[in-house]
Amino acid sequence: RQYREECLSGFVKFLNDKQVPLGPRPDPLSVLATDAAMAAWAGQGLPSDRVSCENGSIMTNSQRWCLIIDPQLQGIVWIKNKEADNGLQITRMGHSKMLN
Repeated sequence: RQYREECLSGFVKFLNDKQVPLGPRPDPLSVLATDAAMAAWAGQGLPSDRVSCENGSIMTNSQRWCLIIDPQLQGIVWIKNKEADNGLQITRMGHSKMLN
């Protein structure tokens, strides 16, 4: 959490230096996700705390694959539920058919 806040303050400083107009408290989460989207994620199994919603917004707005560090396996469950209709296939690095 602290790392994200440091990144945000650095980005806000950068935008201010470039004279980009900002509100009093810029919030990337409100730009990247709607309340309806976050409610849908909660229905798919993603916890509704701030950090989980930030992770969900990063996942849904990324153009490439995101690295997931998920010790409680909450994000994995959410991704499986979210992508079930899209034919998501799960594999492990040690699988015998996995390509190197």
